Amino acid sequence: MKARRNDKCEVSHGMLMNKALSWLTIDYKQLGLILMFVLITPQSYANDALLREARDILTRGEFKQAYELLESQMLEQAGNSDYDYLLGVSALEAAKPGQAIFALERVVASSPGNGGARFALGRAFFAVKQYERARSEFNKVLSLNPASKIANSSQEFLNKISSYTRQWRVRAALGVNLGDDKNANSATGIKIHDGFPLSDTSLKTPSSMFGYQTSLGLDYKLTPRIAWSIDGVTIQKKYASASFVNQSIGHLASEIKHTRGSVSVGTSVSHQTIKVDEQFNNMKLGLNSFALLKHKKHQIKAAVATGFSRFEDNSNSRDVNQYIGQLSHTIVYPAKSAILLMTNTHAGHDFPLIKRSAYERNLAGISHTGLIGANKPAAIKYNLSIQYSDYKNGTLTGDLTRKNRNEWTKQFSLGAVIRPASRWQIMPQIQMIKRQSTISLYSFAKTNMTLGIKRSL
Repeated sequence: MKARRNDKCEVSHGMLMNKALSWLTIDYKQLGLILMFVLITPQSYANDALLREARDILTRGEFKQAYELLESQMLEQAGNSDYDYLLGVSALEAAKPGQAIFALERVVASSPGNGGARFALGRAFFAVKQYERARSEFNKVLSLNPASKIANSSQEFLNKISSYTRQWRVRAALGVNLGDDKNANSATGIKIHDGFPLSDTSLKTPSSMFGYQTSLGLDYKLTPRIAWSIDGVTIQKKYASASFVNQSIGHLASEIKHTRGSVSVGTSVSHQTIKVDEQFNNMKLGLNSFALLKHKKHQIKAAVATGFSRFEDNSNSRDVNQYIGQLSHTIVYPAKSAILLMTNTHAGHDFPLIKRSAYERNLAGISHTGLIGANKPAAIKYNLSIQYSDYKNGTLTGDLTRKNRNEWTKQFSLGAVIRPASRWQIMPQIQMIKRQSTISLYSFAKTNMTLGIKRSL
């Protein structure tokens, strides 16, 4: 009878290991539970009601309750390796990495070859950003020759630690875009305005489009809490039937950011130049300061930006200064649902630095972006936005000089982000834009469809 009980126990344990290993690809919380089941045999719970109850609670994913149950018995149970392991795992999954470290260090002190405890301890050190100590534990896990999936998970953490602790990192990407734009120059369909015929370039022009983009960036850690980055982007857009709106865009930005715990503050400077049909169109210098707060799945960012723009139209320079305030809220749902939602509100004011520019505007808007399946091979992305602009004085000469106007601009886009292989992205998208203005010349509607392909280097 005794032999049969042992055989039954071993069979159940083997079945449990196979089932558990099939869950390894889901997330690291389940991985902690899997290691608990694999490395602590059911026999160790046979005569211990406390550990059996804690195991059952952990199995249901009630990590906080399991931690509270085990923590209440610490004086009596501390030093028992099975108890300490369960306490460490439950503390880690209950977002108490500090308490997890104390418990798991007792386990590895008495059982240096306990790979499950070392893996959980590495995760705990990683959570409190003690990256070197986390690196040491994951390397020790690998030295124990664990199952391939556990080894792969340990290596993933080691790769993350390397990226976090490296003083500098270079980023680069290349991309191409193909598309069709039903209104390439974002113009009206009205041929005559206030008795004056409009030129062909001022009328709605559909065209196919080809473009490419290059980007290069450098991240450098000045101190463990202060990071500096610089990014350069070039964009080319060519329109087959509307060459007069061909664009060349160059953008250069530098940012410095200080992070302490869940709060980051920083500032950035940027310079952007746009040429249209090989002619200088506008240049903008920008200064942006921001504060970022992260709390669980929420991220709130407040930013204030100022910019100076110079526009040229038929050799007439118009200088405009701009102030904009932004507040955004991002929600990142758990890894299982892989949903990211971001809402951004902004308000600002543009005003002329030279009176002849005849340009002043108040603006306010809100946008909402969603990414569904953010960590999957294919994700759905959408964007909704609306902006109101109140212009004082027209921006053109002649009959529009010093005329005021109000505009509503609405935009909707729907697309996908497909990752067929590492470093590759395919991004189909359809976008609709509609602007309604009190001066009909500035009203337009457009739909464009694009296919983007991006390769990170």
